[in-house]
Amino acid sequence: MNKKPVNPKASAEACALLEYFYSIKGKQTLSAQHDFLASGTKYCDRIKELTGHKPAIWGSDLGFCFKGANPEPNKHCGPMNLIDPGLAVTASDLQFAARDMSAEFPDGFPEKTPDEMIVAGVTPPVMRQALVERIKKQHAKGHIITLMWHALAPGNNDCGPYEQLWMHGGLPKDQWEELITPGTELHMKWQAEVDAIAVYLKQLCDAGIPVLWRPYHEMNGVWFWWCNQPGPRGYQQLWIQLYERLTMHHKLNNLLWVWNAHAPRDRKNDEAYPYPDFYPGAKYVDILATDIYRRDYQQSHYADLVALADGKPVALAEVGELPPDEALDRQPWAWVMPWGHLGFLFNTQAEIKAFYRRTDVRSLD
Repeated sequence: MNKKPVNPKASAEACALLEYFYSIKGKQTLSAQHDFLASGTKYCDRIKELTGHKPAIWGSDLGFCFKGANPEPNKHCGPMNLIDPGLAVTASDLQFAARDMSAEFPDGFPEKTPDEMIVAGVTPPVMRQALVERIKKQHAKGHIITLMWHALAPGNNDCGPYEQLWMHGGLPKDQWEELITPGTELHMKWQAEVDAIAVYLKQLCDAGIPVLWRPYHEMNGVWFWWCNQPGPRGYQQLWIQLYERLTMHHKLNNLLWVWNAHAPRDRKNDEAYPYPDFYPGAKYVDILATDIYRRDYQQSHYADLVALADGKPVALAEVGELPPDEALDRQPWAWVMPWGHLGFLFNTQAEIKAFYRRTDVRSLD
């Protein structure tokens, strides 16, 4: 099969990275760790302190939003999903998070409102530029970089409260149709927000840093505005338009395109539907991935993705609990990435150490 990136003008670094994933496919799994936009490299560093090993892949997020006044509709992942404790987190936020995730958090977080953040200069451009510099340092240390984008709904200037991201059921159909129709007001707003993000990806491209790029993830769920839009005029079209804008217009040849679904599940008001209706096609995807939480390591979640991938690498882009040995033995994922603090909340120290000791798990060192 063709093992080249789907972008025919992909950089030499992107080509080499994808070739590497093909070389380890089915034989080795890379360790990985997600850090939030505001958490620096804290969770990655904690893995090193605990296990003596550095994750091979380091991940972060270009998304920027604050908590907002009404937490209950956003309970899917809790109010601390996108930010690190200590930035834009109030005492009530902490209480809600602890209740929602059955977790206890340390005392002493500063309490900052969105207005206080802006006064202090904590704005999306400032945070994203800091992230670019952090990525350069992580790449220089040898880490492979993966990035996601928790984008707010188009028209919100990519900075707002969580309710502009967590839209249960997705955008209404009329808004969706306007979004994917070139020339409409909503499409132009979306395009401007994509262009704003491209500025930071372009810096990484110019620096020769390849990126495992996984935008608009978990599209087969029902919680984000881009979710629950099956078919050719649904999510597939949004993905293709994003690919074309970043690849053809912005010439971001350092991106490897990671299509990142969620493991299918039939849970009322928290459904995740089968993969195929949301897949844009092999010509727009380099690597396929899924997210698995609550130890839901059914073999079908892996096998169905492998079937759809048709030879392309498959990965676990987000997990809470690390896969147990018996699951990883049957499911040789390209990489496994715990989500920020959840990797430490939902796994014991012994479980984390055991994962890093596996002979088929490769770390940076």
